[in-house]
Amino acid sequence: MSAIITITNQKGGVGKTTTACSLMDGLCQRGARVLGVDLDPQGSLGFCLGLDIENCATIYDVLKGTRPIRDVITPSDSCGDVLPSNILLSAAELEFNRPGREFLLKNALACLLATVLPVLLRLIRSLPGMPGCAGLRCVLSCLISASSI
Repeated sequence: MSAIITITNQKGGVGKTTTACSLMDGLCQRGARVLGVDLDPQGSLGFCLGLDIENCATIYDVLKGTRPIRDVITPSDSCGDVLPSNILLSAAELEFNRPGREFLLKNALACLLATVLPVLLRLIRSLPGMPGCAGLRCVLSCLISASSI
């Protein structure tokens, strides 16, 4: 059984990437197969795990439909696999404007859910648009910090 754990906060610098890396590492040490999906145009997750995010295929290619998701997944040295992002993802909110755009990520991940346990999503700060909204459409478990409710 797969699980999707989402780490999100609208504020920057609150530890989303650090939390994702730590969870990925801990789950890998327990023998789980883990996929970290970076939905931040800064590419922090892939960069922190040692990937060359400027010279590889990314989640943006998957969402555009130009690359299959299995071809874009990149192994990291210690924390499982990563679906990296980079600055090209910042165009997604403007480019993906057709109805159903919020399901692009969910549909792309569907073929993996039977084989990867669990999937971690590291989301960008802004939730209203794309791809943050798309990430939340996939959520089964969510870690959200808040200063008030």
